[in-house]
Amino acid sequence: GHTDIIHDADFSPDGQTVATAGADGKAILWNVESGQAQLEVDAHEGNVQSIAYHPKGGQIATTGGSDNSVKLWDTTSGAELAKFEIGIAVTDLDYSADGSKIVTADQSGTIKVWSANPGEELLSIDGGEATLNSVIFSPDATLIAASGTDQQISIWNVKTSQLERQINAHTDVVSDLSFGPAGDKIASVSH
Repeated sequence: GHTDIIHDADFSPDGQTVATAGADGKAILWNVESGQAQLEVDAHEGNVQSIAYHPKGGQIATTGGSDNSVKLWDTTSGAELAKFEIGIAVTDLDYSADGSKIVTADQSGTIKVWSANPGEELLSIDGGEATLNSVIFSPDATLIAASGTDQQISIWNVKTSQLERQINAHTDVVSDLSFGPAGDKIASVSH
């Protein structure tokens, strides 16, 4: 198991496994029924900040604090499938619903969209001065929502790269976001 704080968790699409991201640099896949670790990967140097299952299963994506990268891992063998060099600490990531794209947020406030394989940068958005803590695609992948230390939720249009809406929803850091299934609502969490 993990030997330090767990930063993030995500269920597999079939609900049989939970992937966890730890401050110990490990990504661990846990069997939901038995509670036993199925696979343990030394994913990054230092923290594994964020983890996400591919929507069709078979792979996970992880972000590492000190090695400034996103890595894709095979969930059966633990083999590293790809590595995207970001150049700055990546704080969060999310797959599009079809699994073809990954969105990342980083400490500089930049939002990037990548092709999930082979990791080609498709879009870069200057999200402002704030460190971003959370970034997600809408269910139809037409919008990206991001939040962070500026206490706001910013919603961006993927096609035009334009800011669609900014919501002043909290009085402290916004640490996590979730779109509703239809994409017309968003939930947020603050400290």
